[in-house]
Amino acid sequence: KSVAANRLRPPPVAMAPSALLLAQIFALFAIVALVQRVLEGHKPWLRSSTRDEPPARTGLSTEQPDGIDALGVRALAAVNNTAAGEGLVEVPRGGHAEVTLVANDTDGEAGRAEVQNVSGAAGRAEVQPATNGTSEEAGRAEVPPRWTPTGGNFVQCAPGCGSRFGAKCPLVVALHGAGDRDGSIMKRLLFGWNNALLFADASYCIVFPVSTYGWNWNLAHRSPDFQLVVNVANQAISAYNIDTSAVYLLGYSNGGCLGYALMCGYIAYPFVAFASVESQPLYTHVRYSKYCCPNPKFHLMAVQGTADTAYPIDRVYSAAFCATQPQVVQKHGKQDNRCSGPSSGSAVFMANTKITAYEDDCQAGGSASLYTVIGGTHNALTNTLWKEVWHYYTAVVPSDLQ
Repeated sequence: KSVAANRLRPPPVAMAPSALLLAQIFALFAIVALVQRVLEGHKPWLRSSTRDEPPARTGLSTEQPDGIDALGVRALAAVNNTAAGEGLVEVPRGGHAEVTLVANDTDGEAGRAEVQNVSGAAGRAEVQPATNGTSEEAGRAEVPPRWTPTGGNFVQCAPGCGSRFGAKCPLVVALHGAGDRDGSIMKRLLFGWNNALLFADASYCIVFPVSTYGWNWNLAHRSPDFQLVVNVANQAISAYNIDTSAVYLLGYSNGGCLGYALMCGYIAYPFVAFASVESQPLYTHVRYSKYCCPNPKFHLMAVQGTADTAYPIDRVYSAAFCATQPQVVQKHGKQDNRCSGPSSGSAVFMANTKITAYEDDCQAGGSASLYTVIGGTHNALTNTLWKEVWHYYTAVVPSDLQ
C-alpha cells in the first residue's frame, strides 16, 4: 500500500497505563485458574490439602476401563482382595487379571480364582476369564479348580497335588486323535461328562496339548508339533510341583503316531513311558537314512484292537509307517532292550485283553508290552482304558515317591 494510504488511517487509541495494568492482572488470574482446573481433572487428589495418594478401589466397579466389562470386578485396582480372602479375584470378562500374591487353591471350589504361580516370576500368576461356562453375575469369571494356562494349553491337577506347598505329583501329557482339535472329545471319553471321573482313582496333573496345525497333529519330519509337546511338558514341570520320575505320555490314533515319532527319535524329552492306543510308528529319519523306532530308552505300552481297520493289527497304515504295534513291541522289547520273555497275562481292568510283555531283565533302559483287545475297534477311548493305562504307568514305571 502507498504511504499516502497509511497516512489516511486513524491514529490508534492510546490506553491509559492504569487500565493496561488491570487487564494484564485479570489475564494472569484467568491463566492460573485454567491450569488449576486442568490439573484437578487429571489429579483429583490435588483438591486435598494433604495431597494423599488416591485409595485403591474396592467393591464392585461400574467403570469400563480399556473396553473391558468391569461389572462384577472386585478390587480392580488392588487385585489382592484381602478383605474377602487373599488371592480371591473376580476377573473382568474379556480381559485378564494378575494375582500379585501367590495363592494356592485349598478348597477346590469352582468360581474362585485361587491359583498357583505359573509364570516363573515370584508372586505373579494369570487367571483366564470365564473358563467355566455359567455365570450368575455379569463379568464374573468362574474358574474351575486348579486350571491355569501353560503355553496356550491347560494343566489340571488333582486336589492337594502339584502345588508348591503340597505333594509332588505325576504328570500325564495326552495327545488327542484326528479331528479333536482341543482334546475335548478324548477327555470326555476317558473321564466322562464334566470330567467327573478325572481324579476318581488317582492323583496326578494332566494336560491336553493343542496342535499348531489345527485339527490334526503334523507328523512330517521336523514338525514343530514335536517341540510343542516337549515345551508344554517342560512348562508344566516348571510351573507345578511335578515328580520328574513320573512324567508320562499318552497318545490316541493320530496323537499316538506323533507320540511314536517323538519317543522313537532323539529329541530331548522328559517322558519315561509312552502309552500308544490304536496307532503305529512312522519311520525315524536320521540324516539321509530312516529307521524303525531306533531309540530304546523308554517304556512302551501298545493297545491294539484286533478289529481296528484304521491302524490294523496285521498291516501298516501306509509306506510311511515302519511296523504294526505287535511288531514294534517285539522289536523294542526283545531286540532293542534285550528283555527276557515274553511273559503273558490278562489286563487288570479291560475285558478280553491279552498282555504280551517284555519287561524283565531289560538291558537298555526301556521295555515293551502289547495289550491285544480281542474284537476291539478303533474307538477305544473309555474310562476303563484310562484305568488300565494308569495301572501300567504306576506298575512298570513307579514314581520315586511311591
